Amino acid sequence: MLKITENAAKRIKQVLNQKDNKGKSFRLFVTGGGCAGLRYGMALDKSKKKADTEIKVDGIKILMDEGSADILDGAELDYVETLEASGFKVSNPGTIHTCGCGHSFTSKNKKSMEKIEKCH
Repeated sequence: MLKITENAAKRIKQVLNQKDNKGKSFRLFVTGGGCAGLRYGMALDKSKKKADTEIKVDGIKILMDEGSADILDGAELDYVETLEASGFKVSNPGTIHTCGCGHSFTSKNKKSMEKIEKCH
């Protein structure tokens, strides 16, 4: 199961509580792309799809499609703030390779990689 840190949950709540985001859920997904084959993505979504996995943390809903949920099993979503930047960070023990720039990765879970849509 995906783990959500306190910092990530707090930041997601802040985003979802903005006026235009009421009633939406936070979607975390894996999509094809980058030099290592896969990338993480995040979006706000109005509805849950039939095959979605839903995680509830501190009153927020996090949605993932089936392939993404498999690849993210055991991963941790954090929100990090440094002097240089701030943003969400995924730490995934299922990653076997990352590209030099750190924006794409290869997963150990080859079966789930086949389920990943090329675009979200």
